[in-house]
Amino acid sequence: MLDVLGMEPWTPDLAIPTIRERWPKLPIIMLSKKKELSDALGYFALGARGYIIKDIDTAQNVPMMFGNIAHQAELIKDWGKAASLIRFLIDEYRPIKKILADERDIGWVRKTGDSPVIPAQVKFLQNIQQRKNPVLSELFPRILRPSLKSYDIPFYRAKSLRRTLFEIRDQDEIVKTAQTVLKSVLRELKTHLFDYRTHEVTKGGYEWYIDEYYIGKLQRRQDELRELLEKSEIAAETSDRELLQTLNKAQEKVRDSKFAIPKDKKAVLGLLEDIREIVAPSKIAQREALLDALNAKQLKIGGKLMKQPMVILKSFLKSEKGKKKFLPRRIGQIHGDLHFDNILVDMAVPEKPFIKLIDPRGFKKGADFAYDIGKLLHSCHGKYDMIDAEYYSIPDKSDLVKKTRSGIVAISPPEQVEWVRERQGGGSRDTVTSYGRKIEQGHYDAFEQIERWLVDEFLPELLPEDVEWKSRSYLNEALHFCTMGPFHLERNPLKSLTLYIRGVQLMNRLSDNLGSQL
Repeated sequence: MLDVLGMEPWTPDLAIPTIRERWPKLPIIMLSKKKELSDALGYFALGARGYIIKDIDTAQNVPMMFGNIAHQAELIKDWGKAASLIRFLIDEYRPIKKILADERDIGWVRKTGDSPVIPAQVKFLQNIQQRKNPVLSELFPRILRPSLKSYDIPFYRAKSLRRTLFEIRDQDEIVKTAQTVLKSVLRELKTHLFDYRTHEVTKGGYEWYIDEYYIGKLQRRQDELRELLEKSEIAAETSDRELLQTLNKAQEKVRDSKFAIPKDKKAVLGLLEDIREIVAPSKIAQREALLDALNAKQLKIGGKLMKQPMVILKSFLKSEKGKKKFLPRRIGQIHGDLHFDNILVDMAVPEKPFIKLIDPRGFKKGADFAYDIGKLLHSCHGKYDMIDAEYYSIPDKSDLVKKTRSGIVAISPPEQVEWVRERQGGGSRDTVTSYGRKIEQGHYDAFEQIERWLVDEFLPELLPEDVEWKSRSYLNEALHFCTMGPFHLERNPLKSLTLYIRGVQLMNRLSDNLGSQL
């Protein structure tokens, strides 16, 4: 990668041709603050293979470049050059996007940001090191060079448990691999972390726990999500609409223009349609649907009438019987975010896999061990791993929700996405539509087997003294879904909507299963 400002005394005019001549197969990517179409085209003409704009988040870089190209091409009426650059960016964007998406599968190196959870994570990992417990020292990463906003840990050549299971095709092997890893993880966490220092939760501490992990937490996250949807997302909606207007005008111009090669017009129109798909113009409708779902009196999901999670949660905790069932008797240290993607594994030696647990939450005051179990259940039983990988989703259509005068909002349930459509610029300059296979039915069946093994076989043996662990674990699983919306909203509103609706389904299922027990 070449930084335009850091190449002195060389210039791109000299450097790019020299490198291309010496190493013809070496791809050259230019890094620059310039956003003009002419600069990008100039570097490509010299032989560069990529063009990245500085000071722009990677996820926004390519869509922003698309919008800039479309706008300038309209002004200079040079759709031939614009089509060439857009086609290249689309072809290059897919592998770059895939690498970014798979970053956690090959290691976890650095955590940065302004989130208040970061200092707690640093403190948690430092405490693990200070205890000098050989089991926990092996299970958690060492922390290097901590600061208030970031910290480093060593690089591990290991894949997440999620990716490991997704890559296995044999259903029995998927289950066996998960069992091997989860047995080790849960036994070690309970013995060496949770049981190390626990304390009782008395009736006087009930209100604190309810606010910290149940009603208070759900209310705070829903308020945060509503605020994002109603206020901070206005700018994003405006940006989306402006880009759509530019694309609409560009398509009209192309349709009315004459091309020397007829196929070029077809290619440009196809590529402009690709831009629509990449920048996801349907985000506006998805955000509006999520807000409607949050504010609905009741939801009708797949034709079945369901209550809002807050209504169910309050009904669970209003009586002493409910508090006894759902509030833990003791709390201690836990991981706090123990889903499959935060468990790095290397199965080179299946009998003794390499395991590292990353991204701990570090709850200072302690929490219920069922919170961690709920995270594992939301990976396998709740299908969070499938949702996060976009294999399981609410169908994206123009009428996502239907509202009635009585305040009921109807929406389709999440469903399997077995095939994904991709549009590519072919060598003949035609736009080719292809379909890629997602994960197989065997993966869904295997994840259900993993849940049944955890709940029916392994966990009763691990937690014989805790008679209500199952109810609390399933409640935590459902609440994890209901409180995750803010974290996915900016990049993928449909995923936030799917997660919330999945949480509604799980809360109502738990309520139905408990029946008259409360």
